Amino acid sequence: MADVAEIPNDPNRFQWTEFYEVFARKLLDYQNKRRELINIVNQVADIHGLTHLHDKFADGSKGPLEDICPFSVMAIFNRSSNYESRKQIAMNFAELFGINDIPELETFDGIPILASVNSLFFQFAEKRGENDIDILWRIFATADKLATAGTSENHNEFMDAYDKAIAVSNISWNLTMGLYWAHPHDFLTLDTPSRNYITDILNIDVPKNSPKRICNSKDYLSLLDFFRN
Repeated sequence: MADVAEIPNDPNRFQWTEFYEVFARKLLDYQNKRRELINIVNQVADIHGLTHLHDKFADGSKGPLEDICPFSVMAIFNRSSNYESRKQIAMNFAELFGINDIPELETFDGIPILASVNSLFFQFAEKRGENDIDILWRIFATADKLATAGTSENHNEFMDAYDKAIAVSNISWNLTMGLYWAHPHDFLTLDTPSRNYITDILNIDVPKNSPKRICNSKDYLSLLDFFRN
């Protein structure tokens, strides 16, 4: 690990945070327009030859996705791939969303990424719970509300949404990664390298009190409060 003095003092290193925050808020416009969102996703998939954006149904057939959660949309340019490919995918989305008032992405420093083989935040339809995708939209929306205004009402709503979200199949620590993508100044990513740094270097325990042995909402918000302080 580089010494702090060796880290380049480049003002563009974390310029991506503005793009990601604007992108996440734009996604909220599609919470109730998911067919339009899927059409945009399919356009980007066609441009870049993305083959992972498909579904498997109970009758054994395969086909295009018919629904998607916001985290899985952001994951399309936050999965194992080369920098230029990720940049082009992100900028294609921005163009199709009509996002044109923020600078082009220059770096992806400090962004946790998912393995290409497992970058959807929900199971295929054959195994998916009926409300799984709606549950993921809810935590995405409540996270935005909490980041905007830390009221007790928003705090309680986030806790309820978070605990329901971590019960969704395919959700584990990746939920914290998605929250960090959407609001990097407000939420903490607990991907493996981050957890290792917190426990091994900072000597801080990462509590794991949920049934899946990951952070429940109380654990997660306690960590956020600790690091803010």
